[in-house]
Amino acid sequence: MASFVERVVGAARLDAKIYEDIEADPTAMGQAMAVVAASALAAGVGSIGNGATGAVAAVVGAVVGWFLWASAAP
Repeated sequence: MASFVERVVGAARLDAKIYEDIEADPTAMGQAMAVVAASALAAGVGSIGNGATGAVAAVVGAVVGWFLWASAAP
């Protein structure tokens, strides 16, 4: 089983083996949420020029969007 960092790098490289490893791991949801949270925080930092409301909206929008997309998957 790959470590969290190996999974993140493998997913960024579009490595099919990593995707299969993640699919077979029932505990991977926590790791997926950590990646989404990091991405949402990056979106929030990138939106700081739009004011605090824009940064918060970017973070909340990223997490809610991921949740809705993940819920729609079969």
